[in-house]
Amino acid sequence: MILRRYPRQPLPPPPDVLGWRDWLQVATSCLGVLLGIVIIARSVAAQAYVGVVCGVAFLGWGGVRLNYIRLYFQGKTRR
Repeated sequence: MILRRYPRQPLPPPPDVLGWRDWLQVATSCLGVLLGIVIIARSVAAQAYVGVVCGVAFLGWGGVRLNYIRLYFQGKTRR
């Protein structure tokens, strides 16, 4: 079976201004990163290492979202 590769559609141009939904996504992602940092700091101080794992999960979630939003507004990915 021969697989055909179709040419990719060009990406639409990134928007010039951020809308309120975009700012909301950025804000929630930043809050996720901050929450992860706070959970990690408090868990290390209390020597509760399960909390460190949860904090790293929040930190990673927020960081990945922020990176995706950044790539979208640079025009390198679709929404």
